[in-house]
Amino acid sequence: MQPAKTRATASSLAQTSNWTVNVVVALTTPLFLSKSPSGPYFMFGGFLLVTSLMCILWAPETLGKSLEDIDSVWHERVDRAKRLLCIEPEGREQGIRRQHGDIELASTA
Repeated sequence: MQPAKTRATASSLAQTSNWTVNVVVALTTPLFLSKSPSGPYFMFGGFLLVTSLMCILWAPETLGKSLEDIDSVWHERVDRAKRLLCIEPEGREQGIRRQHGDIELASTA
């Protein structure tokens, strides 16, 4: 899920990386199979395991959540990371005001 501002760029990068990886797999598999009959399966299986672990540990569950809920989860994670790195996290309203310029937000209190 990407915000509308970055959706086109992020989708383009995702598709480019997908095609690039597919080409690499298609070009390297015959070379690996000529050297070892099981080598590529273990290598690509290892990549799959690492990717699966990263998704399980890092990506939040989005089933049944609205875009606003998902956005708030990512903002919380960014703020937590900034606190861990000793960077001052900005308030959510501050970030939205800075991002959208003159738009005034109603107070959530």
